Amino acid sequence: MSESVLAVTMDLCLAAITRSRIGEQPMIQKLNLEQAVALLNQHPVPCALFNGQGQPVWMHAGLAAVLQRPNVELSAMSLADVEGQLTPVPGDLVQTASGIYALVKDVIAVGGTSYQARYFLDARAQSDNKVLRERLEKEAMVDADTGLLTYSALIKNLDLLVTRSRRYGNPVSLLKIHVALDTGAVSAADLLTAVGHLLKDQLRWADLIGRTEDERFVIIMPETSDGAAQIIIDKIRERLKTLTVPYADGVPCGVRACYGLTAWRKGDDSTMVLNRLHDALTAADAGKGTDLVIK
Repeated sequence: MSESVLAVTMDLCLAAITRSRIGEQPMIQKLNLEQAVALLNQHPVPCALFNGQGQPVWMHAGLAAVLQRPNVELSAMSLADVEGQLTPVPGDLVQTASGIYALVKDVIAVGGTSYQARYFLDARAQSDNKVLRERLEKEAMVDADTGLLTYSALIKNLDLLVTRSRRYGNPVSLLKIHVALDTGAVSAADLLTAVGHLLKDQLRWADLIGRTEDERFVIIMPETSDGAAQIIIDKIRERLKTLTVPYADGVPCGVRACYGLTAWRKGDDSTMVLNRLHDALTAADAGKGTDLVIK
């Protein structure tokens, strides 16, 4: 992703903390506020979170430059105080002491609590909003159909985990699942959504779940050996046997699934792990007497 896109995308901020808009899909991951803030701190878009009463919860370090105020003063500013520093200018923009910005307003859910969020996007970096939006959608970290992470988002997270494993030897297991409708009159979109929700329910908040292809999901399980991962697979297998699709009036459906499993090994990089994972699922799909292949 280019630096210019990073500098203007509020979507990546929101995806990074696995947020949900009020009234839309549930939270993609169960992060607490401390974890969400740790991720937002790494993002270049200056932003701030406020509680339901408009009181400050967290301020991005970059806001000091945007509003030309010291961090100590910013930490005590309410939502009304911050917006009082802004002067509207033509083009749905605002002017601060440092320049002109697009102010993006949103409500995000973290750990079951809703927060008001404000993002300051440098107007100089988004002269063509239509082109920007198209680029952001291409770079999206969340799959629009299932609410799960995209393949590119999974790779970014896997790279970090593999780097940590190479340094400290922490175990990481990867599971790839291919699902297909066996029986039942359920649309592919409803099936994928239902399977995505089932997977999230079965896994820990630290596990990362993404959709890579039409009917395939990848789960990255930090601090998990391949033996422990097999226990999780057993649970998923049992749940899929009784899967219903609530979006289709609770229609029961028979789901056929195959599983490929691998784990990080000393000397592996991300590509090597992913290649073994692909080979494992390919072998499982071949149907040679088992629905699970471990590589």
